[in-house]
Amino acid sequence: MENLLQPRHPLDKYHHSQLEFLAALPEAQRAEHARLFRLGNASYRYQQQAVGQITEADYLDWHEGLRANMRRAVEPEVCEQSKNSLALRRHALERRDQGHSTFMQAILLPEDWTYQSSVPIESCITLLSSPPRCRQWLPVCPMPRATTF
Repeated sequence: MENLLQPRHPLDKYHHSQLEFLAALPEAQRAEHARLFRLGNASYRYQQQAVGQITEADYLDWHEGLRANMRRAVEPEVCEQSKNSLALRRHALERRDQGHSTFMQAILLPEDWTYQSSVPIESCITLLSSPPRCRQWLPVCPMPRATTF
C-alpha cells in the first residue's frame, strides 16, 4: 500500500489514516483514491513551505491584488489572521519564484501531473465551496495566480 502514496503525507497520523482508508477499499477503487491522496499530499507539502514565511509585504501585495469586494471583506489590519490563508501562502511562495505548478510537476508522478493539469475549473469551484474539513481530500485547484481570488 505504501507504494500507492508517493509523495506521502509528511504527518504520520494522516499518512497512516490514508493507508487505512485505501486498505478498506475494494481493489478497483484504490488507484483513484490513492491519486487524490498523492495530489493532496503534494499540495500540502507546497503550502507548508510558506508556514512562518509570510511577511507584511506579502500580505499587502496580496491584499492589493484582490477584487474590490474581497478587499473590503479582508481588512488590511488582519494580516496575522490571514497567514493561514492558502491563497496568501501561494501568493507569497510565487512572489519568491516558488511556483505551484513547477513544484507539483517536480514532486508528482508524470501521470499524476497530467491528470492534475487536466482538472477542469469546475473542480476548483467544488474545492472552494467544500467544508474546510473535506478540502484536504480534494484535488488541488490548478487556477493560475491571477485568478486565484
